[in-house]
Amino acid sequence: TEHLRPHFVLLKDLLAAALQDAQLDVARGALKALSAWTPSLGTEQDAASLLRPLVPLVLGLGARALGESDSLGDDETITLVCSLMDDLLEQDGAVQPAQVSPIADYALAAAASTSLELEPRRAALHLCACLVGTRRRAVVKQKLLPAMLARLFEVCSSGGIGAPDDDDDDESKVYKMAAQVFETVAELVPSKHVMPLLLELVATHAPSPDPARRRAVLLILAVTAAGCAEAFAKELPRLMPVVYAGCEAPEPQVREAACLAIGLFAQSLHPEILEHYERVLPHLFEVLADARGEVQGRACYAIEAFCDHLG
Repeated sequence: TEHLRPHFVLLKDLLAAALQDAQLDVARGALKALSAWTPSLGTEQDAASLLRPLVPLVLGLGARALGESDSLGDDETITLVCSLMDDLLEQDGAVQPAQVSPIADYALAAAASTSLELEPRRAALHLCACLVGTRRRAVVKQKLLPAMLARLFEVCSSGGIGAPDDDDDDESKVYKMAAQVFETVAELVPSKHVMPLLLELVATHAPSPDPARRRAVLLILAVTAAGCAEAFAKELPRLMPVVYAGCEAPEPQVREAACLAIGLFAQSLHPEILEHYERVLPHLFEVLADARGEVQGRACYAIEAFCDHLG
């Protein structure tokens, strides 16, 4: 870095030109070079001013790669873009407030693209979480959260529910990673901004005939309860019927998600959750008789978590 410092501006200009090159291989090479250079800048005084003009070019290349689904190396480029954007978000001043919305749009579009392999979608969802973690004030101030959670919900419920033994396929991994972004949002963004949006998702999708949507509702409620505990506790009379319906669902994956929700509610929402014991425990005992071992195991977890706080 010391030897390169006198040439930083020239290097930035070269990378800017290469990121826009018509040949994707050249642009991808510039992306790799920038990915290596960015962390080495560290606390360099002019790091932000050097990197700032490159952010829209990186996003442009990412959008180009996302639109060229038949292009060789497309997944690699998208993964690199998302990883680099993580690093740029960590650099103070490199990403301006006006760029937060385009970054969110790009990450959500990549996460939702079923034509991509698992790794770029994983990287895109990680970028969503990183964006919330580093720019949550901008996300809230620019009113990006409603669209972000709505689109994340679509990722969380995409691909259908699959066969009971398909939990290790890529779509199953993607929906679980999307749920983890909800968890990050609940932990980092004040619940007054999050809870109304969660309730809206519940009202819209809990009655759905699509089991993937009903499972997504329950999974999201489960992972966001701890981060919005006070708000959740107040809404339990509205939320518990959704969970009970999940316990009675014909699909084992939905029943399993309902048990997970009860278990995590028990850990985060006591003593309020205990007021619902007269309906919670019979539903759990009913699920305990399930033919599927995975569902039985989740019911046992929920019963143990609930009973831990009865005493």
